[in-house]
Amino acid sequence: MALACLVAFLLVTWYSNSPLVAPGNRMFGWEYGFVAESLVRGRGFSDPFGVPSGPTAWMPPAPVALVAAEFLLFGVRTPYALWCALTLKCIGLAASVYLLLGCLAEGRRYRWRYAAAVAFVAVMGALPDFFLDLHDIWLVVLVALALVRCFVPLLDGRREVPIAMLLVVSVLAPMTSPALVPPFFALWGWVLFRTWRRRREKRDAGLSSDAASPLRLASGSLALCLGAVFAWSAVTVSRVGLVAPVKTNMWYDFFQANVLEGDGVLRVSTFYRYHPIHSAAVRERYVLEGEKTFMDWHRKQSITFLRREPWQFLARVARRASNALIFLRPTDDVWEVDTDELDEGDVACLAAAGVIALDRHQSTPDAPLYVWTNLSDSAERLGQDLAWLGPLEADAILEQWRRAAGHVAKLHRSAGTWLRGFGLAGLPSLALLLGLTDRGVRRDSIFRVSALVYLSFLAPYVLISHYSRYQMFMLGVQALLVPFGFVAGWRNCQRIAGRAT
Repeated sequence: MALACLVAFLLVTWYSNSPLVAPGNRMFGWEYGFVAESLVRGRGFSDPFGVPSGPTAWMPPAPVALVAAEFLLFGVRTPYALWCALTLKCIGLAASVYLLLGCLAEGRRYRWRYAAAVAFVAVMGALPDFFLDLHDIWLVVLVALALVRCFVPLLDGRREVPIAMLLVVSVLAPMTSPALVPPFFALWGWVLFRTWRRRREKRDAGLSSDAASPLRLASGSLALCLGAVFAWSAVTVSRVGLVAPVKTNMWYDFFQANVLEGDGVLRVSTFYRYHPIHSAAVRERYVLEGEKTFMDWHRKQSITFLRREPWQFLARVARRASNALIFLRPTDDVWEVDTDELDEGDVACLAAAGVIALDRHQSTPDAPLYVWTNLSDSAERLGQDLAWLGPLEADAILEQWRRAAGHVAKLHRSAGTWLRGFGLAGLPSLALLLGLTDRGVRRDSIFRVSALVYLSFLAPYVLISHYSRYQMFMLGVQALLVPFGFVAGWRNCQRIAGRAT
């Protein structure tokens, strides 16, 4: 099954990416690719936005190291490096399917494991953006499923624990994503509590107990995880001057989602306007100030916001919780500008004013690509901005802006968008709630561990910043939770029908 999934992923990847081999910037994960390029060219872990800016810890080291290895083997941003990265991603997804099948390999769970695997592959194929870049989503999906696979036998007190996998995950999880650290520690806390309780029950019953093995494994695993976090944090302090666990951009993400966004959910237009990867002005400021000063300013502004508007912050947290657990709101609110319809001087003026933005990753020197970044505004607001900017061809600009806004509104109202929004957020939550209503499902270790990983992983994003990319990190765990929800719902229907008859 996993081999078949590997072939399917490779075919989908080839089909979706073959036109994009030449412009390699977007394919290599933006900041990941830039930092990896700096590593290969001897500048160290630095320059996350493609311009010389000095040492950084904006990105976690594990995904960057993978891209750097691909560049070393096949050249920086070459087609060979691209296809190596895409193949590695497909192998990682096939390994995720293998772990998914392994988690559902026992007892009654065996009956629906292939259905869960097929659903996982189908969801991957239904998300074209997933195959159009080389971000770290596939790696986080793999590590999250490995967490579930390692901790289920530990929670059950079984001896067939994949120790080698667990020790690798202990180092790889924090180096891949800081959000994997809360599930890791929560799972070990639960395992140690269960071990202590079993030991006490056996002692009370006069039976011998051997808790040394899980305790030794826990001490080794936790030491590896903490050692990796402290070692990389020490590197960050020495090179960047910031004390931060793995990544330094937490307060910047917080600032974007809570200060810049009125409802707390990041939109694509916010990235184009205020993120250094797109905005030339913000990037210039980042280079001029350095990462430490840049982050310190955003931390101070965020803390000021928290003190001044605590209730607004809580409202934004509630909105992000709804976004993560009920309906994943579409945030793609930009659209390509048809520059052939506009005067060249007007295009330059609109770009300088931030009404449109240059897409660095899909542009070429001969064919720059601009996108509208204010489609969430009203036409009256745009008219005021155009009047303030001076003598522009306002009618042509307004006409194209209205067409672009109509395209985005139609996209947001489409059935596919609503299905995707519910499927990635509401369906797993519904499965989780249904599972809690059934005693058999509620006591199943796979369900328990998956639920703990799912909720504890999303919690930091709900508190700080959340949008669709962060939700997709949990696609593998969702594929485990949803079958349990269907089983619990079926059993509940049977009980209701039995009472009715």
